[in-house]
Amino acid sequence: MIDKYEFGLISVDGKEYNHDVWIGIQEVSEWFRGDSHFVDLEDIEGVLDENPEYVIIGTGKSGLVKVSADAKNFFLDHKVPVIIKETNQAAIEYNELKKQRKRVVALMHLTC
Repeated sequence: MIDKYEFGLISVDGKEYNHDVWIGIQEVSEWFRGDSHFVDLEDIEGVLDENPEYVIIGTGKSGLVKVSADAKNFFLDHKVPVIIKETNQAAIEYNELKKQRKRVVALMHLTC
């Protein structure tokens, strides 16, 4: 579960991170992107390897991160719902889905 989110910081299952995160089914890791304010296909490689029922993309505190049409269509083509929201709302959505015992991968930008 996401314990808290504030600009530049997220706490997941009691551990704090001050970098963008990939919250996988089993572990949390740093999420690297080619452009820090744009998500494209190469930025989501491996997401489907985790067999998620949902993918959530947190677009930052102010929602400045943009998700390419190619990335959106990738999830659509694979019939995996993708939820794209400002990170504070994405964290709430993540927790709601986890409470429902859904398999969720979250890709969270922590600033902007």
